[in-house]
This record gives sequence, C-alpha cells and structure tokens, in this order.
Amino acid sequence: MPVGVIRPDQADDFDAWFSVTQASYRHEFPGEPGWFHDERRAMALDVAAGKRTILLLATTNHAEPVGAAAVIVNTVDNPHLAEIELDVLPIHRRRGIGRELAVAAESVARAEGRTTVLCFQAEPPAQAGTSPGRRFAEALGYHAAQVEQRRSIHLPVDRARLDDLEARCSPLAAAYRIEAWQGSWPEADLEDLVELERRMSTDVPVDDIDFHEEAWSTERARAHDALVLAMGRRRHFAAARHLESGHLVAYTVITVPSRPERAYQWATLVLPEHRGRRLGILVKVANLRTIDPSETRDIVTWNAASNEPMIAVNEEFGAVCDGDGVFWQKTLPSSG
Repeated sequence: MPVGVIRPDQADDFDAWFSVTQASYRHEFPGEPGWFHDERRAMALDVAAGKRTILLLATTNHAEPVGAAAVIVNTVDNPHLAEIELDVLPIHRRRGIGRELAVAAESVARAEGRTTVLCFQAEPPAQAGTSPGRRFAEALGYHAAQVEQRRSIHLPVDRARLDDLEARCSPLAAAYRIEAWQGSWPEADLEDLVELERRMSTDVPVDDIDFHEEAWSTERARAHDALVLAMGRRRHFAAARHLESGHLVAYTVITVPSRPERAYQWATLVLPEHRGRRLGILVKVANLRTIDPSETRDIVTWNAASNEPMIAVNEEFGAVCDGDGVFWQKTLPSSG
C-alpha cells in the first residue's frame, strides 16, 4: 500500500487527501460538518502561525486514495512534540492501512526530530470507551494522556438566564470593564493577547500530555489572525479589562465557520491573579449576546475532564455533554 507525502498546494493531491478525512469523519459522526475544505487547506499551507503540517496519502496500486494522515509540528516551541491525525476510508478498514499510515507518520515525526507523538481521537457517543480507535491506539503502544469531554450550548441561550448570570456576577467584578467585539484582536492590546495566549498554554490542565509553554509574540499573534481569516472564519471576542492597570486579563473567543452549521468555542482564560471575580462567566455572557441566533444553531466546546471549574462555567449556560475524546500519546523509540 503506497504511502507518500503530498503537497497541499497541489490541488488534486489535497482534494484526494481531504476527501478521505471527510468520509472518515462523517462515517463516525453522521450529520456533523467537521472541517471544511478551505479551512483545512489554509491550515496545511500556513507556515507562519507557529505550526507546520506534513500531509500523507495512502493509495492503492491503482492510485485510489484510501487513507490520509497529517503530522503537525510546532516551529517555535515544543520541539520534541508532533501531533498526528489518521483517517482510513470506512470500506478499506481492517486491512492494515491505518497501521501503515501510523508507522509512516511516526517516521516523519522522527525525521523532524520529534520524540513524542500525540493523537486526538473523538469517540462516537455510542462507542465511548470501547471504540475501535481506542483498541487501535493501545495496540500501537499509545497511552491515554488526557480524557476530553465535548459539550454543546444550544442557541439561542435564554436571555433571562444571561441577565440573571450577569446580575449575580457583576458586583464581584466592579474593578473590571467587560468588552466585546467581532473580527480581529485590537492592535493596541496585542501584547495583552500574547500574554493571555502564553498563559493559556500553561494554565489549563494538560494531565499527562508532554506539552510545554508556548512561545507567543506579536508576530505570531498577527500570523494566527491571518490564518483564521484565510480559513474564512468569523470570530466573536469578549474580554475583561482591569481598570487600574488598563490590561485585558480575561478573554474568550467563539469562531463561526463560513458555512455556520455550528460555531466553536475556542480559548477561554482568566489570569490566575484575577480569578474569583466571576470574569469567566461575564466574558461568556457578553460574547453570547453578540451571537445572532440565525448565525448558527449551537456552540461546541471541548474541555479536559479534569478541568472542573471551566466545565462548571459552561454548564451555567446550559451546556450538555454529548461526546468524549482522548489524547493518545507515545514516546518514539530511538532511531539508534
């Protein structure tokens, strides 16, 4: 079964790769959109926002695409780590293609100087804890480094609920101003974003994942902004500004795809020294008020199962657990 590296700027090759990933995802999660073509291509082409992607395609001897993989390596931090994605067309599973792809992807990671590989597997609700993907990962020597839970907030959120949360939490946050906007992060506050992103990489639970602090800069923040625009996503931001210092000390962001079947909650963080004032609740209230119910039907968020404080915050908004996932991790054997 030939497995080779492809170039994302070659349209035919990328289209074949993407078709495999979509067919695989929609088999596991019927009715869910997953990534869109333009989003994945923008991500694969990007080399400026701190990550680089190597794509692999498995084909039959007649050049029929049957499997796809991605190896994602950080370029400015975590030089030991590679993230791997694996997909096999449903009708070609149980034939060893996934194992061949995994071996090839690990070989690429090793060639990139990586010693740890990480693979996220979302489990279909009916197969939680018993999925074939779980048995596959364990057979290849991966261990579960972190358990994730998916929750959905169905829109529109009841305005009375938002009003009540705001009324109860605002008295604790008199030293802050809550701000909300759409589009890009304001240039005047870019240094604050850099600090928030850096702290986001260390302050959320990582459990057993071998992940170190990310190196953020204003250049990386601008490059990430350009990547999201290239993906065609709209962003809704809300943040808390500490009035005494003038700095933004908490934030949350929701992204809405170009075809908004559903929106996605990305980062939410309150700097530790400003916690206990319900800022996480207040920035989420402000952000949800900016979402037009005609934009999307629900908002999906993933949290580590160990992140009980953020799970509690999301449940304040009616978030319902509707999926699980696992970060599988493996230390690569030395090539020598």
